[in-house]
Amino acid sequence: MTDNRIHSIPPLPNEIVDAVNNDKLAIFIGAGVSQLIGCMDWKKLAQNLVTICFSTKKEDGSPCINFKEKDTLSRFPDHKKTITICHSILKQNDFEDIFFEELEKSLGSDPELPKSQNIYEELYHLHGLFITTNADRYFADHKFDPMQIVYEDFNPLGIDRTKLYHIHGLIPHRNSLVFTVPQYIQRYTDNPFRKFLETI
Repeated sequence: MTDNRIHSIPPLPNEIVDAVNNDKLAIFIGAGVSQLIGCMDWKKLAQNLVTICFSTKKEDGSPCINFKEKDTLSRFPDHKKTITICHSILKQNDFEDIFFEELEKSLGSDPELPKSQNIYEELYHLHGLFITTNADRYFADHKFDPMQIVYEDFNPLGIDRTKLYHIHGLIPHRNSLVFTVPQYIQRYTDNPFRKFLETI
């Protein structure tokens, strides 16, 4: 008989229970989880970076991009490419620090939201292997010892379900970050990293 009731907290699927019991549960955490605690989405980050490129002045007093370029970038539908272009513009004009400042700002959480809807607390109690594409530090800082956090050198032979894997890097470690198109290509064509994912 089918249960058509709407539960305030849905029952946990048997597949997840079995995976937990057999140490086979892997939990992939994406940007939507961080948005629940107030982090910006990629669209907003891209918009902010375009505005920064337009408002930041070069040595000669002119903006890094003109109004027409700002308008074109603002309409661009691929936010990852927009972020890549803005990073390139700011870096070429010796303003890369401004890019990272805005990136870090975008990953800040609303201090009140985790108090009422702490999804990371719920996830942590599932006792799975945690892999995240998020570069923010919220889950890492609140639930894991620094020695349990992996943000580079992903070893397919040493996967440990007590660790948190930041596969796109962690914000305090700029060289580990994967936010631009070339960084994505480099990360996902790296053989050890691909083997790491295949092993999981």
